[in-house]
Amino acid sequence: MRASSHGTRATLLLMVMLLLVAFAPTALATNHERESLASGGNGGQGNPGVLPPNSTVLGRSYGDWGGEWWKWALSIPFAVNPMNDQTGANAAQGQSGPVWFLAGTFCVDINVGCAVATATRTCTVPTGKIIFFPILNAECSTFEGNGTTFAELRDCARAGGDIATGLVCEVDGVSIGNLDAYRATSGLFTWGPLPAGNILEAFGLPNTVGATSAAVQDGYYIMLAPLRAGPHTIHFAGAFGTAFALDVTYNLPVGGGPGRVADPTGATPATPTTWGQLKTLYR
Repeated sequence: MRASSHGTRATLLLMVMLLLVAFAPTALATNHERESLASGGNGGQGNPGVLPPNSTVLGRSYGDWGGEWWKWALSIPFAVNPMNDQTGANAAQGQSGPVWFLAGTFCVDINVGCAVATATRTCTVPTGKIIFFPILNAECSTFEGNGTTFAELRDCARAGGDIATGLVCEVDGVSIGNLDAYRATSGLFTWGPLPAGNILEAFGLPNTVGATSAAVQDGYYIMLAPLRAGPHTIHFAGAFGTAFALDVTYNLPVGGGPGRVADPTGATPATPTTWGQLKTLYR
């Protein structure tokens, strides 16, 4: 039986609306990526809601997204950096696009150090965002004197992960299993130019403003399909051997506006220490 043109147009309109709703959070994703996100993924390791560690999301692998994470983290002045943040006030700094980054943390006083660096943060994440974060990670760059070839930088970056212990990650109280499978190393990427008051400057490295460098990163990362609107909790912890450990909790109300951005005038000022001391924690 032949349908009327009016009925055909209405059916097509309904189909288009359903497609837009299903794929709105990942409009730039491939069909395979959309299917994985729509199902919540299982992480390839029996972890519902976690994107598989071998997946390609928006054209990038986990390792590539690790490089993007470091570009983001190093582009933000230390005073308002999400890693230099006990409350979540800095969480929206530098965020853009469909992927929302969470961060680890430093010791509260980077000059003194600490056995375990801790932070409990609360921040709003807009709906439809893929969430990506490291449990533990490291980068090595030519600028920092870590090597001049890909192999040298890779070996330097992976030295931290080789001694990683005590990895923990929980989403809404549910543990994510087989975290070793989520280790990812990048290819060469370029960070910078660094802003005034950047992280490397805060740790005592000279002549950093405007610097760019080839780098390689390695770490244990989790990528979550967009969370439903409402309150969520993400907790992660780990250690580089016995030298350094972190324990971070995010309370994430998902939904609302673009997130909260800190007032730089009220942020912790950068204080100098030796960047080399930080690097030797995992070498």
